[in-house]
Amino acid sequence: MLGIYSVATLPAWRGRGMAEAIMRHAIADRRLRGVTAPLVLQSSPGGLELCKRLASNRTTRFFVFATP
Repeated sequence: MLGIYSVATLPAWRGRGMAEAIMRHAIADRRLRGVTAPLVLQSSPGGLELCKRLASNRTTRFFVFATP
């Protein structure tokens, strides 16, 4: 299994498509290398729409709990 996690953009650079371009490049590179393992995209609520555009389907939802 391959995963893309914790992609972030500085506030001043958001909305310019940079995170999407980086993720599309990583996904294309995976295909060019012939990797057939499942791909996991993990997202915060703010990145959910991007992951929906890049992945074929949403398979699960999970929560992370932390102590202060």
